[in-house]
Amino acid sequence: MKTLWLAAVLLMSTLACGAPHQNHSTVPAPRPSAPPPQAVSELQGPGVLSSINVGKHPGYDRVVFTFDAAVADHNASYVDQVTQDGSGFPVPLRGSAFLQLTIRGATTDNQMHVTDPGQLRTYKGPQRITPQADVVAEIASAGDFEGDLSFGIGLTRKLRYEISKLTAPTRVVVDFFHTG
Repeated sequence: MKTLWLAAVLLMSTLACGAPHQNHSTVPAPRPSAPPPQAVSELQGPGVLSSINVGKHPGYDRVVFTFDAAVADHNASYVDQVTQDGSGFPVPLRGSAFLQLTIRGATTDNQMHVTDPGQLRTYKGPQRITPQADVVAEIASAGDFEGDLSFGIGLTRKLRYEISKLTAPTRVVVDFFHTG
């Protein structure tokens, strides 16, 4: 009789509490929080190139790439041959030394980053520049691919250079020193 009574108590307890591993809660499970939606006009896309200028100064030549918004960073190195991004085709340049410069977070147009045609910005300047400078012989576009904007800079000879990033407006400045 004790066994029958114990079995009845266990059966009643199981029925009252529900089957193990079942969740009868009516509170929804927590969801991962998502950031609030942003309007397209608030999104920060890549900086669009607005101009390329070359200046001849005592002791150095300066190349200035100006953008309408901030750019991420840059990479530059002397190469035997400047090549186009993606294809790897050579970019012919005047000069005997060649610097390949890549600016990240930059583009010549933002059409892939905007939905409002009124926000479309496009670089309308030349793709190739032959300045009247002492050591900078030519500058040419070498690519605009996945947020990386590349240029080849042909020089009369291999020189020490310094790259600076300035703001208001955003500029990437390359100084080529005539000596040293």
